[in-house]
Amino acid sequence: SRLSAIDTTFHPGEIVQTTMLIQDLKFAVRSFLRAPRFTVPAVVALALGIGATSAIFSIVRGVILEPLPYQDPDRIVAVWERRLDRDQSRNVIAAANYVAWRERATSFELLGMVQPATQNIVLNGQPEEIAGYRASSDALKAFGTAPQLGRIYTPEEDLPGTDRVIILGHNFWQTRLGGRSDVLGISLTTN
Repeated sequence: SRLSAIDTTFHPGEIVQTTMLIQDLKFAVRSFLRAPRFTVPAVVALALGIGATSAIFSIVRGVILEPLPYQDPDRIVAVWERRLDRDQSRNVIAAANYVAWRERATSFELLGMVQPATQNIVLNGQPEEIAGYRASSDALKAFGTAPQLGRIYTPEEDLPGTDRVIILGHNFWQTRLGGRSDVLGISLTTN
C-alpha cells in the first residue's frame, strides 16, 4: 500500500487567524472588566443554564437514550396493582394474585415477580441484615440474567415448602465470602 504525505508546512492564513483569536479574547476580557454589573450576572446566567442543561441531558441520556443492560430491554414492562381504597397506583401484588395472573397471561411471554426484601444472614457467627430482592424464576429469565457461577431458580423452587435458594450478588460474594470458588451448595442461616 502507498502512504500519503502529511503536509506540515505553516500557511500565513493560520498565523493570522491565531493572532486574531488572541486579539478577540483580549478585547472580550477588557470589555467584561469595564462593565462588571453586566458581566457577573451574564456569566452566572450562562453557568446556570449550561449546568442545568448538562444535568437534564445526563438524566435523559441515562434513563431514555441508553438501553437497559438486559436482553431485549424494549420488551420488559412493569405491571402493578392499583389499590382504589387508598388511591395507590403502585400497590404490592399479592402472591395469590401473581399466580392467577401468571396462569391467565396471554400477552406476556413470561410474568415474574420481584420484591425488595431484607434478609438476616448469619456470617462467622454474627447476624447481619442484607438488602436484596425476592424474585420468581420467571423474573430472572425475563431479564436474561445468568449467574457467573451456578444457576437461576427453577419454577419448582417458587413453590412453598421447598428449600430456599439464594442467588448472591457479585459484591457480596467477593466481600463477605472472600470470592470462594466452593460457594455453590453452601448453607446460610437466614431469618
